[in-house]
Amino acid sequence: MGYKEMEEKNVDIYFKSEEHKIIFALLYTDTYLREDLLGIFPELYSDASKAKEWRNGLIKKIHPDNCKIKGAADAVKKINLLYARMTESGIDVHREDGDNNGA
Repeated sequence: MGYKEMEEKNVDIYFKSEEHKIIFALLYTDTYLREDLLGIFPELYSDASKAKEWRNGLIKKIHPDNCKIKGAADAVKKINLLYARMTESGIDVHREDGDNNGA
């Protein structure tokens, strides 16, 4: 199910808040679903300023200084990892472990 289909089905009703949805997506979903839930699109991998805007917007919502939801600190780490992959050339964005040197 893609983001458009999720919007049509209004998956947001299953989360207490936007912050809960973000943390869930970062910590408990696979790569493709995470991309859909967080609004990650291919242009973020080719435009560092858009990637930074995406990262900063999410961190503002879930930074542990502002968000007391369990897992917020780990979710911020995950955002920073995703951002690093977006801004490094030659990174396979769908690898969870970051190993880009083959199997």
